[in-house]
Amino acid sequence: MEGLRAVLALWVFFCHVILYCGYPRVLPGPIEFFRAAWHALDVFIIIAGFAMWYALDHSNDKYFRYPGKRFFRLFPLMFLLFLVAIPIAKLEMEGAAILGQTASVAHIQSWFDWMWAHIGLHAVMLHGVVPKASSPSGAPWAFLPPAWFVSNVWQFYLVAPFMFMLNKSQAKFITLGFGCAAIVWFRHYLPPVGTGAFLPFHIEYLFIGACSYKLFKLFAGH
Repeated sequence: MEGLRAVLALWVFFCHVILYCGYPRVLPGPIEFFRAAWHALDVFIIIAGFAMWYALDHSNDKYFRYPGKRFFRLFPLMFLLFLVAIPIAKLEMEGAAILGQTASVAHIQSWFDWMWAHIGLHAVMLHGVVPKASSPSGAPWAFLPPAWFVSNVWQFYLVAPFMFMLNKSQAKFITLGFGCAAIVWFRHYLPPVGTGAFLPFHIEYLFIGACSYKLFKLFAGH
């Protein structure tokens, strides 16, 4: 499973290399398939759901202890890179100005206009929940764009223990499944966020991963 996650991460990396090298969005044959990194992202989240359920099933930690451990695993490196990214964004904006890319300059400048709000949101790793309408500067990808996924995973960690406690029996698990399905349905009426960084936009994959773990336990006889 760890090896598969490494392959999926490389897939996403390959996709970004293609885009940032300036290749057209429509590419021939298998290259076009590998450019569609959202497939890798979906599978990555399913594996995350499986891994979370496995960890929760083999842990005696109380509700707040599990996300607490996850927070200190995610936060230090993410926030350090976020702080490093601030002066780099300044250099990026200056480079865009030299090239005459006025739209890029305005977009990055909007990050600095709302800098303290972005710092506060990233400090609690909830920058992914801010709707586009409430954040003209794009909170989920401000200064450190890949951090949108960190916020998404952190939301998983906050919700997963609660979901796990609700499905001690198969019947409750089915009920929880209907609840997730309802969220998936109603998410179309939720305010849009950047890159789908809000949990309801990926919760079905988390639940698929959880179901996969339940099936694994069933067939393994545990």
